[in-house]
Amino acid sequence: MQRGFPVHEFPYYYVIFVPALGGLLAGLISYFLIKKQYGVQGLIETVTLRGSRLNLKDTFLETFTSIITISSGGSLGKEAPGVLAGAGTGTGTVAFVWKILKSPERQLQVLLGCGAAGGIAAAFCAPLAGIVFVVEVIYGELETSTFIPIVISSVFATLVSSTIFDMKPIKISSYVLVSPYEELMLYLVLGLCAGVISTILIRTLYFTKDIFTKIPIHTSFKPAIGGLLVGLIGFFYPWILGMGYNVIMDALNNQFTF
Repeated sequence: MQRGFPVHEFPYYYVIFVPALGGLLAGLISYFLIKKQYGVQGLIETVTLRGSRLNLKDTFLETFTSIITISSGGSLGKEAPGVLAGAGTGTGTVAFVWKILKSPERQLQVLLGCGAAGGIAAAFCAPLAGIVFVVEVIYGELETSTFIPIVISSVFATLVSSTIFDMKPIKISSYVLVSPYEELMLYLVLGLCAGVISTILIRTLYFTKDIFTKIPIHTSFKPAIGGLLVGLIGFFYPWILGMGYNVIMDALNNQFTF
């Protein structure tokens, strides 16, 4: 689709069953090889309770399963895998240095944040987003000792992704504030609507998770069912396949109707 091929040029079974195959592979790897699944929630817990120590094998296997899921059409983004891969790299680096230089364990937390910020910044060419994400979500506080390394990491990660991989920031249509009072009131309404929709989305996700928990089959096969459902929906609405950033850009540029 990213190269301009309509999804209906592929056989129907290809569109429907490839996401299921990706889900099956991800489920088998997760169940049999990964001992501890992190995600963003796990990173927050690790920073808060576990001295910022990550299992590097589990970290990169979890990132690998995300790559399988996304590349097979799974309806996911690259945010969490990017954060996890960056955090794993950061803690892996400091663990190696710590053995040689006997650095204080506090450096684990600092470089975990640096890696996570670099992951977000590199994925979206957005260094400020990487900084704010780590300070707000991962750390939950702002300290000079952690803020400066995070800024440096985010900026250099953006430079690397832009120079080597030719990553570009998301472009949106030009914007001008015409009537501050009227438009700010509309933004207030937009914020309230976004809060309601966010709540509905989160509750729907947990509801779906509860349903899948009750399905009487082996845990490793459940992602395949999810992939099959994604494939069925994607055959009729191909916009949901993959990361969906084209849809986001179309919406931001007023090219995607309700």
